[in-house]
Amino acid sequence: MDNNLYAHIAKRVKELGYTDFHVEPVRIVTKATKRIYFFPAYNELIFPISDIPEGTKIYSDTCIIDVGTHTAELIRDLSELTGMIIIELPVALEHLFEFIRVILQ
Repeated sequence: MDNNLYAHIAKRVKELGYTDFHVEPVRIVTKATKRIYFFPAYNELIFPISDIPEGTKIYSDTCIIDVGTHTAELIRDLSELTGMIIIELPVALEHLFEFIRVILQ
């Protein structure tokens, strides 16, 4: 994991009033037969770390990501998702989404 992302995570965990956390990778592989995916992440923080296809929308309780032509790279490592996460692809396609899951303790 990138040192800047780890430092940001440690800062956010402290800001939220937690004293410790555990980090683990999460991978979601989409299929060419389905456009919408649900991923519960309650009491966790989720940070996207992989490329997000243009036209994808990701909704969470705290953030909405709408990936346009020039925003895909800006979103990676900066967006903090939590709660019920919904990934809506513009078209059904096979893609690997990679996230860092931060379990708050």
